[in-house]
Amino acid sequence: MTIGAVGAFCTSVFAADTAASTGSEPDAQQVQIKGQHSGKLPEQEFAAMRGAYRLSDGRLLFVGGARQRPTAELGATTAVALQAAGPNRLVSADGSMVLRFKARANGDIDEVIVSLPAAGIQVSSSRF
Repeated sequence: MTIGAVGAFCTSVFAADTAASTGSEPDAQQVQIKGQHSGKLPEQEFAAMRGAYRLSDGRLLFVGGARQRPTAELGATTAVALQAAGPNRLVSADGSMVLRFKARANGDIDEVIVSLPAAGIQVSSSRF
């Protein structure tokens, strides 16, 4: 939760508390806070994701970096910084690359699906 979100939360709690103690209705302006994914990747999940994958179009995808700052290299492109976006899912900050990992019950990764929304590309891969 960011400092701004904490401030907004405290403001909304204070407004609700003030309205309850004065008997008046709260202002028409309301603050809604939704949960966010922490962006932290569990160690075991990241360990399973790391490695090389051969894409169905022949390119090689390499997932590496550190757990706190995962990266992906697709073909001859430079490394793209990624962040966790849910279980077995990594995305670039600008949304230009999305990696969805298909895991077995034991956590091993069978396949990764790479989406490049701006280019309209989606390819799958197998572990290399």
